[in-house]
Amino acid sequence: MKEKKILVVNDIACDLLQFAPEDLIGKKFDEMIAKEHSQPSLPEMLIMSKDEHVISNGRVVDVYSKDNITLPVALWVSRLKSHTTEDPGRCIAMMEPVVRIVANIKIDSSGRIFDCDRETQALFGYDQSELLRMDIREVLTGLKIPSSKNDSSIDIHRRQELTARMRGGFTFPLSLRLSWDENNNINATLWVFTCMSGLLVVCSDGRISDSNSAFVQLAFGYRMNDLVGRDISSLVPDISDTKLEEYFIDGSLKRGRGLHRDGTEL
Repeated sequence: MKEKKILVVNDIACDLLQFAPEDLIGKKFDEMIAKEHSQPSLPEMLIMSKDEHVISNGRVVDVYSKDNITLPVALWVSRLKSHTTEDPGRCIAMMEPVVRIVANIKIDSSGRIFDCDRETQALFGYDQSELLRMDIREVLTGLKIPSSKNDSSIDIHRRQELTARMRGGFTFPLSLRLSWDENNNINATLWVFTCMSGLLVVCSDGRISDSNSAFVQLAFGYRMNDLVGRDISSLVPDISDTKLEEYFIDGSLKRGRGLHRDGTEL
């Protein structure tokens, strides 16, 4: 436990991080976690929770791949029961890849939105014209906004964990941090994490007929109405390289590229 060395890995972890098993075994697990000012490092998480069975429960962190690229994952760390007093304790860590979405909104001190980016529009399912002049608290339940720079009742630098509401009433969690600009307006930066799993129902000709609407909006940036009738290859380009029935014929897990509405590859 004190050394935090990796003892055993499975093939899925190796594929995710692009390491061979022998390269991961013996490596210090906490050294693979990117240290950010907004989150405690893994050693601090372990110390803070040393008397708990579950050390980390779905916390989103960045991990380093073999190419030193950071990948956002939801991390679960659980302490295994020790059977001897000499055994300092071992942990099992599970990681699930997630999609990170970052959106930016500008508001005045009353909370009225006067500017937002495309990610914000895709995230909440509203056009820019609908979002402008809307009170941000209509889509972000419980948001605390300082009335001025001199308002000490709210720590503007503290990250707020909120419940967001998109068009249609679907709610989802997000993190938000506020900052003042030079014109005494407020910049709101939003972070949303969604697991990379969901359901798309596809006709035999490749047209999408149904889906998990929350998944496609968070992961791909489309509203459900925009997606029905669209070819699956517009979301998963690799399918266009082969016939649809050949792609899924054996029922095995397939790896492929996803394409966000803004052109970002997933």
